[in-house]
This record gives sequence, C-alpha cells and structure tokens, in this order.
Amino acid sequence: MKSAILEISDRNGNILANYLKFGNSGFNMAIGYGVGSLDIELPFKFDNYPTDIIKHANYVKIKVAGKNAPGGVTVYSGFISGIDSDIERGANIKITCDGHASKWQYTPLRQVSSPLRTDYNMAFNDQGLQLRILIDNYKTREPLSPLQVSIQTLPNTGASRTYFFDSKTSKYAIDAVAETLPSSSYLYIDPSDDFVYRRSINAAADHYLVLGRDIGSVKISSDVTKVVNQLLFWNGLAAADPQLVQKKFDDVPSQNLNGIFGDVKRDERYKASAGTANDYATRLIANNKDPKPNITINVIDNNFSKLYGYDIESIKPGQTVKILNIEAGTPVSGILLVTEIKYKYSSVDLVCDNKDSYISQLFFDLKQKELQNDFNSTSSRTFTT
Repeated sequence: MKSAILEISDRNGNILANYLKFGNSGFNMAIGYGVGSLDIELPFKFDNYPTDIIKHANYVKIKVAGKNAPGGVTVYSGFISGIDSDIERGANIKITCDGHASKWQYTPLRQVSSPLRTDYNMAFNDQGLQLRILIDNYKTREPLSPLQVSIQTLPNTGASRTYFFDSKTSKYAIDAVAETLPSSSYLYIDPSDDFVYRRSINAAADHYLVLGRDIGSVKISSDVTKVVNQLLFWNGLAAADPQLVQKKFDDVPSQNLNGIFGDVKRDERYKASAGTANDYATRLIANNKDPKPNITINVIDNNFSKLYGYDIESIKPGQTVKILNIEAGTPVSGILLVTEIKYKYSSVDLVCDNKDSYISQLFFDLKQKELQNDFNSTSSRTFTT
C-alpha cells in the first residue's frame, strides 16, 4: 500500500510536526519551475489549532512511501501562504501552500553593489552562469530559502548573452534568461532536494506506458480558434521610410480548411532591410496554422494493484513518454513531452505535447527573445530611485 506524511518546519528548517491525517486537493508541477499551489485540510478547528506550527511562511513537505520507494520520496516542497477557517460551520482548518520559486515574483531585483538602483545589467556571460548569479542574488535577500543551485545542477550552456533588466523582479530576470536557453533545455526545481536544475529534453522516451495496464484514460481535444493563418504586420514607420514593413501574410490552404483566424503585430524592432519580419511571420504561421491537439493522459498508481499501474512519482515535467499498444498515426502515437503534471496521490494527469512541435515552438520563441534582448541592449536606460 501507499502512505503519505505532511511535514511542517520553521523557516530555519527545524521540523515542528508530522501529520499522517490530512486531506489535499492535489497539485500541479510544470515544466520550467516546479510545484504549484496546494490546499491541505488538517483535523483542527478554528479555536484549537497549533498556531506556532500552522503559521504563515512555515515550510511544508509531503512525502509518500510505497513499493517503489519504501523509504519515502518528497513529492511537494513549499511554504504556507494562506490559512482558512470557517467559524460558523465549524469546519477543519485549511492551509494553502505555494512552491518556493513562487516567491521570485515578489522579490525586487537589485544590484548587490548598489542596492538603491532598480536596474540590473548582466554582462556578456554564459547563460548558465547568469542564472546562477540571479538565483544567488535572490538568496542574498532570502537567505532562509531552501532553494539551491550549483554548477553541477545548472551547468554552463556554452552560449553567452547580454541582458538588461529595468525595475523588475527576480522572476522576470530569471524568466528572461531561461527563455533563451537552447531550445531543448528547460529549468526544473525538484521538490525532493529543492535544487534548481537545467535539463535537456530526451530524444527517446523516458517512460513507456502500456495502454490498458498503466493508463486510465487518454483525452485529446483541440480548438480551431487557436489557429493563426493570417498575420497583419507593421513596424510603425511612416510610409516614406525605406525601412517600412507593412505586409499581410496568409496561409491559404489553412484558411480554406478552417476559415480565417488572424492576428495583428506591430513591432519597431523589425526593419525592411533585415527581412526578419518575413522570418517571424513564416515561423508563426507554420507553428499555428493547424489546430493543435491538447493531450491529457491519466496514469494510475501501481501501489494499489499487483497487475496494473505505474510508478507515478518517477515521472517528472520535461520528461518524455510513449504509449504502447496504440494505433500508429494518431496524435498520441509518437513520443510525447510532459509539460505539466496534475498529481492526485492515486494517479496523475500528464498534460502532453508532441515533442518535435514543442521544441519547434521553443526555437521560435527563443529567436523572438534573442531579438528582444538585442533591441534592449541598444536602447537600455538606467535610473535611480
């Protein structure tokens, strides 16, 4: 069988209590960071819960043990962000938890050497080094944060960039660098050790799931309103300017099949002489001219049956899966990338995308981010508070 324990500690890491009886709604883990929000119900009423333990900002971990990990494995690591009690109904205390990386969005980014400045200039350095600097910079202002980083978990990429961040948060800066990592790389925070990792998307499958044994259900949906088969582009210049770009791009076969679904873009970074507007429009439409399947795979836990199920704790966001015993040529017959996991103790829902199309979109987003950074580096402004 499978068991779970809730561990609550103070901000110094001192364990205050362990609870075996608690209810939780499940939580999400996403590619890029780690665990999301989690609601937990504890067997206390509003007037008798231990306020020194169930306290804002205290740290929480959920550990599960079963036949795959008899010693237990940490599946959630975060902090108490909210406490809810219903006096009138006499309901149990409920706490809301958030992952540690969520605090990046609440922490202003500042130069360590000049704390009153709101700008941060990242010199021409390797992206891996820049990410380690930004996370260490966050740790100087949140020294009790359990998040950790090292050159082993977040190695250099071999590619250097220059970034300029103006009056933003740690999350904004970390996102900006992470979004320009090589298209097959991603960040992930492992709740089992709270380290920040840079990992690569595997070309082969990390997990093989057997239809009829490991899988409870497969849901495939699509939305034609997400299609982009027409783009109106203007770079904002006057009609007489030789660098004017004002053009309409179409994918006629997609329009004939789906109808017209257009978008409008104005961006002064693009110039006629560079031809980059054509590149942008071509990639955008190529990646979005057809309705994309949204794939959700429900995988059941193998602790509740000798014949069925899978080690659900072994599946991580950013890993790849392949379904066996399924007909070829369907949206789920290839290698799928797990972009999000909805963890529910006895099963998980894997939100997946086709690996190749996902990397293609990442490559497209990477090119746009690099262009934005190049533009920023030529028009940077500094100011003091």
